[in-house]
Amino acid sequence: MSKRIDRRDAVRALGLAGLSLALLPAGYAALKAGGSGSQPLTAWLKSMIADLQSARRVGQAYLATTPADADRDRLLAEVYPRLEPGADRSAAAWRESYTAQCRLDFAEGRTVRIDGWVLSRTEARLCALAALT
Repeated sequence: MSKRIDRRDAVRALGLAGLSLALLPAGYAALKAGGSGSQPLTAWLKSMIADLQSARRVGQAYLATTPADADRDRLLAEVYPRLEPGADRSAAAWRESYTAQCRLDFAEGRTVRIDGWVLSRTEARLCALAALT
């Protein structure tokens, strides 16, 4: 990749698990059903990521090192927060589920290093999903 990811881009992209994380209460099947160029998927990503452009740069860098993850449906299955049947599907519940996934990644050593930044695998995969969408 020719452009190095700077601190500002990484911080913007990592707004994923922080302030800008507000998932739509759309179901996984509805997101997946849209096919390529899916409006629901694009809307869901925009609701999760403060700066989609920066996330795409991080995602491209991740995919350059992990080309096996370049499958949109697989990435969506990996990063879409899973809630128990009948669970609260509010934005706060989605946010909590996603954040828990990221914390678990760090606790279990599922991290990746991109331009000196350490990201949870879930964060990197969400950026990769943005890069592929």
